[in-house]
Amino acid sequence: MAKKSGSTTTPEQRHEQIRTFVLPNKESFTVQWKHGKKEIGNRVHEIGKDLFSQFTAKGVGSVTLVSILTGGLVFTADLIRALNDEHLNEHPPVSGEEHKSSAPRNVEEDKPHGELPRHIMVHLEFIKAKKYEGNTPKELQLNPDLLDNTKIMGQHIILVDDVVDTGETLRGANDLLRARKAASVTPVVLLLKRDRQQKAYGIKIDPAERRIVGIGDEEFAEDFSGHIGFVVGPEFLVGNGMDYKGALRNLSWIGAETQPRASRKGISVRLKDRSRKIS
Repeated sequence: MAKKSGSTTTPEQRHEQIRTFVLPNKESFTVQWKHGKKEIGNRVHEIGKDLFSQFTAKGVGSVTLVSILTGGLVFTADLIRALNDEHLNEHPPVSGEEHKSSAPRNVEEDKPHGELPRHIMVHLEFIKAKKYEGNTPKELQLNPDLLDNTKIMGQHIILVDDVVDTGETLRGANDLLRARKAASVTPVVLLLKRDRQQKAYGIKIDPAERRIVGIGDEEFAEDFSGHIGFVVGPEFLVGNGMDYKGALRNLSWIGAETQPRASRKGISVRLKDRSRKIS
């Protein structure tokens, strides 16, 4: 028997859907679905696993995550919870299962390459960046006042941002952290816009491997190369922490603006088939 469609069906399970949001100022904003909640979560988990392996292989026991606010906050919160050794358990226990038996956990099953998994201490710091008014690019402003320099100097830094457009923000934050004598800076971005002018700011990428391989004059060693969640088009993006004039930041999925400014009358959101491949 075919399942009846109903309110319990999630947007990612529907083939196509159009929804309308109304802002207080009645401005319209059309968004095309790009990446869903599950897809984002899976990719963040992959990045966290790769970062954990990168740093533990080097014997690094402490890192500092520097989040570029405000758009990078949601991605940072997800990434920090993925930066652990939980991926080493092939069948992790469900909530409460570990309390059902008094038998000790068999840590031998968790050993990578014959060694016990290591824990990484994670410090959290912030840089405030302002680049857009609405969806219009403005002069970049970086505010490092929230940084605790004792968590930067001599430390291995994971620099986290939501999206790389021209690369100006990422380059500016990287140079700031280098000037404060960080031991290393590994950039991690959720989204990178293809066909933009990242080269003008020295952002060197390997789109096939979804890696950032250098910034400025520096070429990253393979074990400290940066990570890219998804390579996307040049459109203005919202959702998963990214906003338009404070709106749509709390969407659990990511969408791209499609509707011309002149034709706006409400906020329409178009969710496309989740099977669509975004390279």
